[in-house]
Amino acid sequence: MKLLIYRSLVHMPHAASIPLVGMCIALSPCMLTYAQTAPADSAKPHVIRSTIPADQARANLEFEVAANGGSGSKRENILSFSSLRSTASISMVSLIDPLQRVIWRKTPEELGIISRDVSSHPELGDAILLPELRDATPGRWHLSLERNLRSTGIVQILFSYRLLPRFQLSMAKLDASVAAGQPFLIELRPTDYGAPVVGLGKIELNVFDANGARVATHEAQENARSPTGIRINTESGVYISRVSLAKAGDYRLAAQQNFRGRYGPLSASAAMGLKTGLSGGAVALSDVRLETRPGTPGRATATCVSAVIFDFAVDVASAGNYVSNVALTAQGSTVHRFVSASAQLPVGSGQISVKANAATLLALGAPLTQLSQVGLIRYGENGGLIAEAKDVPLTAAQKDTLAQVCKE
Repeated sequence: MKLLIYRSLVHMPHAASIPLVGMCIALSPCMLTYAQTAPADSAKPHVIRSTIPADQARANLEFEVAANGGSGSKRENILSFSSLRSTASISMVSLIDPLQRVIWRKTPEELGIISRDVSSHPELGDAILLPELRDATPGRWHLSLERNLRSTGIVQILFSYRLLPRFQLSMAKLDASVAAGQPFLIELRPTDYGAPVVGLGKIELNVFDANGARVATHEAQENARSPTGIRINTESGVYISRVSLAKAGDYRLAAQQNFRGRYGPLSASAAMGLKTGLSGGAVALSDVRLETRPGTPGRATATCVSAVIFDFAVDVASAGNYVSNVALTAQGSTVHRFVSASAQLPVGSGQISVKANAATLLALGAPLTQLSQVGLIRYGENGGLIAEAKDVPLTAAQKDTLAQVCKE
């Protein structure tokens, strides 16, 4: 049997097609580092390719699990495999640890098998799913294969593995594009043996400029909500930070979280590079117009407000279809009501007018006092939130007038 061990996917044909459990997508800006993992390359995928002669019924594939510094066998890790690809029919697969103990022995059907006919690169054979293992002991492991000798010709075997830390932290940008001065969301996901970690409350997020100087510190909050009170993500163990960078340029975002391991403190960190461009737009309240009608006879005022129109001055970098979403808030109330309007805007200055009728104003339960959030969103390619204003106040005169809303 000929056995080759590759330390990088780069040198392996078809390697990009091998599904590696837990890996960041190659095109993602996400980059993970693990303070508990040593040496530094232990979390990198190791690819093993083997050839088995046609008359050989058994094969043992060796692979090494690195020790974590001076911790010896006190490991807190995840041994993660890709699927096992074989050009011959495999009847049994066994995982054997460095002490020659059989951890599991299962048929491909028990493990889960995907036919080559529906797998990527069918020339690699059927795909057998290999389960991950917690707290793998350092040393030389074996994957033992038994095959059906009815197969003819040399058999090609391929799989990969990597050692991941028990605690991990991933980082992702939720907005498609980032412009200077405009808010965007960063999502952090801490995991313990792959399961979400809840109850941390918050995780510190630091922003560094191109020179490595820290320019801002934010907090990623669990159960984070938008300015209008809507929970941004309902999944457990998701921490979200709202970030805004004043200037265009290159930045680096970094976060680290400490955890309590079985044998002492452990930490996980995540970082990503970020490039901000010039702002794609701006939005500001320019006027408030009222629609009125005669009031109910016998009331103190002769007219009442049947609708209010908010005029917003906008500035956009590209022509297209835009929508403005407005959240209305009454004084001392947590109730919000939302109104919106769209417009086709040219490059440069323009206007969007958003109307709220009397029924919407009355639903607040108290007189309107401010616009808690105004968003300008672009549709189409490179769409998304391009400008935002928060807690836009109304003048005293406007608030007094809006208190006279038509009730019938």
